[in-house]
Amino acid sequence: MIYRALQLLVGTLPVLLPLGLVPEKALALGWQSETLSGLSQLQVQVGKDCQAGASEADLKAGVGTYLSRRGVAIDPTPVGSQLRPNVYLSITCPPRISGDFAYTMSVRVYQPIELNGQLFEAATYSAGEMIGVTNALRYTNQEGDLVIQLLDVLVTDWNETR
Repeated sequence: MIYRALQLLVGTLPVLLPLGLVPEKALALGWQSETLSGLSQLQVQVGKDCQAGASEADLKAGVGTYLSRRGVAIDPTPVGSQLRPNVYLSITCPPRISGDFAYTMSVRVYQPIELNGQLFEAATYSAGEMIGVTNALRYTNQEGDLVIQLLDVLVTDWNETR
């Protein structure tokens, strides 16, 4: 229910932002934690389309270290042509509207699945999605804490499925 409400909010973000009706931050809860039970380790991937905050490389290193220290085994194999289970941090910052700085952030786990004899990568777990409106300086100062909030959901679900 909360996830559906957030999907609706995400879809209406371009309409709500100019009206000043978007809350400072919203968080949707995770889903499909049972899909983590068969995994022994994860690769770390980061996709960032946002100028503010840390670089993709710094985020990737930080996510790997944070998860590893909390009991999530990290696959050190370089991301390549072979599909492996991975945790994917996505951060986007849509173009500014009226001087406000909007962002979306999500943490998902992708796994290889076979469909009609072909391997595909599919999102099988979500730690949630965060949407916020702030200014770029505040975002830069809070980015690490926001990422940790989402990673903590994954860590809790990971440890509960062990």
